[in-house]
Amino acid sequence: MNQPFVYLHRRGYRLVLRVLPALTVLCVIMALFFPPLRSVAILLFMVQLLWVGLQFRQTSAEHAILAKRQSLLYKYQGMFQVIENSSFQSPLLTEIHNELTRGEQAASHSIQSLARIVAAFDNRLNVLVALFLEGLLLWDMQCLLRLEHWRKTGSSSFEAWIAALARFDALVSLANLAFNQPELTYPEFSEQEVLTASRMGHLLISPADRVYNDFRLERPGDFVLITGANMAGKSTFLRTVASNIVLAMAGAPVCAASLVWKPTKLYSSMRTSDSLNKHESYFYAELKRLKELLDCLRNGEALFILLDEILKGTNSTDKQKGSRAVMEQILARQGTGIIATHDLELTKLEQQYPGRVRNLCFEIEIDRGLQAAQRGNHQNECAAAYAANGYRSTGASGIANKDRNCSSGECRNYGRNHKTPPGVRILVVSGSPDGWRETARQRVFSVEHFGFGKRFILSNFMRPKALPSCSWQCEGIMEPMS
Repeated sequence: MNQPFVYLHRRGYRLVLRVLPALTVLCVIMALFFPPLRSVAILLFMVQLLWVGLQFRQTSAEHAILAKRQSLLYKYQGMFQVIENSSFQSPLLTEIHNELTRGEQAASHSIQSLARIVAAFDNRLNVLVALFLEGLLLWDMQCLLRLEHWRKTGSSSFEAWIAALARFDALVSLANLAFNQPELTYPEFSEQEVLTASRMGHLLISPADRVYNDFRLERPGDFVLITGANMAGKSTFLRTVASNIVLAMAGAPVCAASLVWKPTKLYSSMRTSDSLNKHESYFYAELKRLKELLDCLRNGEALFILLDEILKGTNSTDKQKGSRAVMEQILARQGTGIIATHDLELTKLEQQYPGRVRNLCFEIEIDRGLQAAQRGNHQNECAAAYAANGYRSTGASGIANKDRNCSSGECRNYGRNHKTPPGVRILVVSGSPDGWRETARQRVFSVEHFGFGKRFILSNFMRPKALPSCSWQCEGIMEPMS
């Protein structure tokens, strides 16, 4: 769009582009009736081809920008036309509509003209057609002249049209969310409360599996420390808060029964990664992210901060000291937000900053009903056991004793000296499909047949991709290999 004009501002070029092709076509027509004019027609034809050849590099560069774009432009033209032919009551949508229709020519008509120019320009891709078009009409020059004329009249509004279409597309996406999820609610603005949510969940988790939580962070400068076991849901809760804040900032409904929040810039350090291209380790990338956070707070920016287990890339002592130092600097600069951590030392900040720091903990509850369903689904074979490399079953009759309801004869007599190999026993107690067990038995037979010994660990040969994750009778079943 910002390329300089070559032909439009040069009157001599424009005159030649009109006169020379007309003269050539006239001579070709007259040569059909007056043979002496054939030499003149051929001369003019060759002169035009020579001129096109001299300008070939420049025209090819211009064409490369637009080559085969007419289908895309026609799609834009169709979308512009839909908006232009619609009527809106919303001030925001009316503004977008006016942006596309103001001026001498509507956006759809202007884009349609550009698409036709590009389609005509693409004729140069056919060698035979291009030979006659260039020799008779200086086709490349004519297309460039038309393109420059379009750029003079329509390019000034092109970026504004695309921006308006992008805004409309974003609004359509938000409208689809509100229409397809009628249970979502719109947030309320507040000048005092940082965030108060009731039954807040993660939108990308299915309603059947979604866990809802109430949360409150009343004043700027307050911080919440969340602890809990692995897989208790700390990171998911941080993502829940972040996703709902992003939706609220975009003007969309949120996944909560109610949400009151103060519009604030969101800042997170949750998915930091290393980079070979930037020569950055994970720890260095995390330090850079934290420094950027502290610089923003030092400059007085109001932020809602989400930190997930910071300084994971160093040893425990440095991690503990560094995490505490970072939190003290954040609190000294009136930082507001949530941090999830396994470091219980940080929870002492609640005593150091009473009224500003609050400790929360995610606890785990075992659903006995779910355990019973898992036993039924596994046909009461036995307890699920983690079959990681480096572990073996204790054997012992303890496995059968652990499950008095086990009705499978295959899992009643798993002693250390039983003929069933330990690797196959692991598959049995984990509730794996029958095909896995049979494959394991065949591989064990092959190993023993060729004299590689009778002791066999399944994970050295074939580790299943996914084992059932139930733990209702696993205590005492596994022990580290000696």
